Amino acid sequence: MAYLLVMDQVQMNCLKFKFCFVKYFYYWIFFLSLNACLSSLMAQDFSGFFDIKKRPSTNEFTQSQNLELELVSSHKIITPGQSFDLGVRLTHEKGWHTYWQNPGDTGLPTTIKLNFSTNKSSWKAGPIQWPAPTRFIVGSLANYGYENEVILIKRVVVPKEIVDSSVTVTASVAWLICKEVCIPGNKDLSLRLDIKDSRAIQVSENFLDIKKVKASNPGYTDDFSKNIFYSTDGSTNSFILYGLGNKTLENLEFFPLFKNFIVSAADQKYSNLVNKKTNQLGWALSVRLVENPSRDIKKREKLLGLIRYNTNKADYISINYKNLNKDDYEFKEEAIKKFSSEGIFYDVNNLKENNLFIVLSFAFFGGIILNLMPCVFPVIGIKVMSLLDTEKGNSSRRMNALFFAFGVVCFMLAFAFLFIIIKSSGETVGWGFQMQSSPVVLGLIFLFYFMALNFFGYFEIGTSFINLSRFDKYSGPVGSFLSGGLTVLVATPCTAPFMGTALAYTLSSSNSELVLVFLILGCGIAFPFSILTLSPKLIKILPKPGGWMVKTRELLGFPMLLSAGWLSLIFVELEGKNVLLPLILALLLVFFLFWFDKNIVVQKTKTKFYFVIKVIKVCIFIFVFLVVKKLIQPIISDSGPTLNTQNRVISELSSKTNVLEWKEWKKGLPEKFLANGKSVFIDFTATWCITCQVNKVRVLENEDVKQLFLDKKVVLVRADWTKKSKEIEEELKRFGRLGVPLNVFLAPGKKAVVLSEWLTKQDVSNLMISQD
Repeated sequence: MAYLLVMDQVQMNCLKFKFCFVKYFYYWIFFLSLNACLSSLMAQDFSGFFDIKKRPSTNEFTQSQNLELELVSSHKIITPGQSFDLGVRLTHEKGWHTYWQNPGDTGLPTTIKLNFSTNKSSWKAGPIQWPAPTRFIVGSLANYGYENEVILIKRVVVPKEIVDSSVTVTASVAWLICKEVCIPGNKDLSLRLDIKDSRAIQVSENFLDIKKVKASNPGYTDDFSKNIFYSTDGSTNSFILYGLGNKTLENLEFFPLFKNFIVSAADQKYSNLVNKKTNQLGWALSVRLVENPSRDIKKREKLLGLIRYNTNKADYISINYKNLNKDDYEFKEEAIKKFSSEGIFYDVNNLKENNLFIVLSFAFFGGIILNLMPCVFPVIGIKVMSLLDTEKGNSSRRMNALFFAFGVVCFMLAFAFLFIIIKSSGETVGWGFQMQSSPVVLGLIFLFYFMALNFFGYFEIGTSFINLSRFDKYSGPVGSFLSGGLTVLVATPCTAPFMGTALAYTLSSSNSELVLVFLILGCGIAFPFSILTLSPKLIKILPKPGGWMVKTRELLGFPMLLSAGWLSLIFVELEGKNVLLPLILALLLVFFLFWFDKNIVVQKTKTKFYFVIKVIKVCIFIFVFLVVKKLIQPIISDSGPTLNTQNRVISELSSKTNVLEWKEWKKGLPEKFLANGKSVFIDFTATWCITCQVNKVRVLENEDVKQLFLDKKVVLVRADWTKKSKEIEEELKRFGRLGVPLNVFLAPGKKAVVLSEWLTKQDVSNLMISQD
């Protein structure tokens, strides 16, 4: 008897657990996915390029591919407590270059890490003393760096307490060298120096070279910077650097110390200033800003930069904001420093010129179209079928519709605020970013899989088949609210027609306008169901309740199952083929658990059998848990990808005009093809983007379209955004888009053509014909 009481108590606890699990299941799924997305974003490792294994060299001089390196010192003998200079001399082959501390649009700065064989922690080495850079133009891009010969110097202080008679200095150097292709490299350079406590100075044969470089290196003085300020011109989206009371500066050129601020390849316009009231003289340099600068100039913070002037002079500047009133000054334009290659620079329409009302209209209609996406449609279909519940009155239906719309809007606003938070942290983010997180994709796989099993009838959350909209124990306002949230969650991976322009507007909009666009987009998603609910005449058009509803629900389970399979392909692409078998095993075990629960029924009176069945079910549940834990363990422990630097060629310019092949996109690659007189078609895509895959099958893989590309000798480039890529996000924004799909056609000497999100064969055909 006592045993039966214990078993009843165990059964009661199991039922309570099941009730709590079902009731809060979708809360858990959403918040765990959101947390995993944020954790994945914060865990990205963007410094993997230099996390590479070094191969030491015993010589102070070495020759790498297209680059000679030599470790040099200003002194042969160094003295405890004194300082001296160490430098790395880089000698480039003709046409090749390495990069400055701010490499510009592409590239990576050279790094030097010093290690000492004795008193390792007592040595003090300063930062690299960077010479003034040269600007290299490649199409519409510009890089800052060095060619021919350059010496990168570090000031080193010798420890006072040192007993050794010599020290071996090792400089670990990492660089990226580019011409038509870019090749990363790394070397360890060694140099032995004698240590003597002597006042006699014994300089090395490199002393004069180092002294000459230091004399020409940029410096900083308060006197030079105090009369230099910056302002902005909103009408031309320009950054204005100007000086008052300074003597005339000729051949002026500005270099920011941080990336993604000015358009590096844009022309810089120099003007002399004359104050109309006081006749005070000055100068101004106008430079075009990027659409979304890395420094918010509206905050009017102090900015750091470098200016080159009078041909061979350069100085660092630290400047404050001071508004330049154009009405007070006469501008005498003297010169325009031209950098960009004519006809290649992108001239995409300025999105700020779009009327906000039109943008919001596009967001609304884009939201409506999202209802037709394969992932979203079954959820909406179930909601529509719930309207056939004859036990509910119009007021109950309206209440559920209100909470469904409220759920859509709330979750959409949550995405908007998440965008703002990530952008304010300095990271770039695009539409569908959560699909680049493996934990989020894995969570969605099981979510769709559970929904499919529910639709197939393997487990029931409600008590009657007619309440098909139930996603938890309650099919009322809470269930409707969570249904709205689920709709948003599964709708976000793709961009529908009209949405592209609306989302692109948010790139340069204020945070309040971004929130407004997302709000209207959510209203568009909720609009069709809300209209149907609020119109009894439309509800009467629907068939009467009956057995067909069960079959329809089962039918809608197949798109859910298809979505789970599609997400599984994305997960495998993100994590590799090794996760495929554990994932299939976990899904099969989940299915077996629900099948077992539904088909193996044992009465409670048969105590032994009932206990055995419960133990089997618990064992299956534990086994599923262990498999899933093993599946996600490498995802959690992965700190992000690193770059293999073993002579990896980053870009390739060779193109076969008689073979149609898609080249992997690299930053600057399309511009290099343009510079060689070739037209380029770029396809920005992602495995998780349904619209992208439809465009690929319907248009880009069409034989007629492929023949057109061959006939016109168009170079095809594909930018795959399945995995997170900051460079691709920045490139999307350059073309005025926040997500995929995006198709762009570039031709030498012509403006870039951005095609519709919903690509058609006619669009491509007309585009090719227009190039004749």
